[in-house]
Amino acid sequence: MVEHKDIQNPEDYGAKHYAKFRYLLFSDETSREELEEICMTLAHLPTDEARQILDEFKNSERAGEVGWLDCAIEENMFNYLSPENEQEERDFLALKMVVSRVAKKCTKNGREKCTTLAFRSSHINKFFFSFFFKSKTISPNIQHN
Repeated sequence: MVEHKDIQNPEDYGAKHYAKFRYLLFSDETSREELEEICMTLAHLPTDEARQILDEFKNSERAGEVGWLDCAIEENMFNYLSPENEQEERDFLALKMVVSRVAKKCTKNGREKCTTLAFRSSHINKFFFSFFFKSKTISPNIQHN
């Protein structure tokens, strides 16, 4: 398995890098080791372009050659959505507090009310998710839990 990488600086990667990654991931001539190296780089590159490439690769015939591809996709999403400044950090903590309070209410109110609260909570999560992360572009097919 390829060595773990630190978070990559998006400024070090341009359109040519992404095009090369995409080409190599879908080439029959790329070795498994190269596929893993590219996926590891993309997992630690917090950009929407990296996320899109990983999502496309997941549906390819060669995706099975990278056994930890799902983890790479999740790690990329985590890095992409992580707060980058003090304001985003405060917003993220506020969102976490609201979700935590809804979960506590659900636990206290029992099973019947829990379903209603869970339903409402999912709508609240979607609202806060889109509100607090509006500066980051996310494809509409991502499911928010």
